[in-house]
Amino acid sequence: MSTLPARIEIGKLGFTLARPTMLDRVIGYISPTTGARRIQARTLLGLAGGYAGARTDRRATQAWTPAARSPDQDSVGDLTMLRARSRDLYRNAPIATGAIKTTVTSVVGWGLDPQPRIDHAYLGLSQDEARQWQAQWKRLWWHWALSQASDYSGRLEFARQLGLAFRSKLMSGDVIAVRRFVPPRRGMLFGTRVQLVEADRVCNPHGKPDTEALVAGVELRPQSGEAIAYWIADQHPGAWPSRAHSWTRTPVFGRLTGERRLLHIGDVDRPGSTRGVPWFAPVIE
Repeated sequence: MSTLPARIEIGKLGFTLARPTMLDRVIGYISPTTGARRIQARTLLGLAGGYAGARTDRRATQAWTPAARSPDQDSVGDLTMLRARSRDLYRNAPIATGAIKTTVTSVVGWGLDPQPRIDHAYLGLSQDEARQWQAQWKRLWWHWALSQASDYSGRLEFARQLGLAFRSKLMSGDVIAVRRFVPPRRGMLFGTRVQLVEADRVCNPHGKPDTEALVAGVELRPQSGEAIAYWIADQHPGAWPSRAHSWTRTPVFGRLTGERRLLHIGDVDRPGSTRGVPWFAPVIE
């Protein structure tokens, strides 16, 4: 039987030959040339990589050659159709409807029940004063949360807003929450409200193509990729009757105070993703 060197040197690259198996030894005994070729072939396959999932010479994977694209290239162009199909499933497929409603009920339930705990020592308050402050803060919270004063449209209590936001995130991939101020009318103590904006309304003005600084309606800081503003259309793209759209640039942080004005609620699957993908995307087909 012919012998092969244990190690081959090609320039500065060195690699070890694959160790012969029992079958290699039997074939090599019968046909030394064939045995040597088997070992060389397995060594070359080892150099090409050890994952069967990357092979292109097998029937199951030979026609499977997806492109290795950026996170946004893999998702943004498909979002319009993914959202439409996901919402259609929610409307018409009982299993999909039940999956989303059950998940929203399990996660949101009755909404948030804050339990304020302030650092009374740091604030120079006694424990009794701290308890009084905490009780008063909770009264104010429930006044705001239960009186529909939290909703910019004045229709939903805060708990139902939470459910709507989470349901929208599952169906559409993401949802935008914008903090607004409306002068409080009689009987209301606060002017702070939350506006929920459906994902479709955040888009590039006038259908402009994506750039490094503007992706799917999200204005990004070059190099860092930080979201600094969102372009919100005054009307849903699918609204009827349709009319000419206008867009409002809404900064994430206030210019004077630096406080956050906008929340982008959604999960991303890869670093660098700008928009979320609907929950049903992998199972729509």
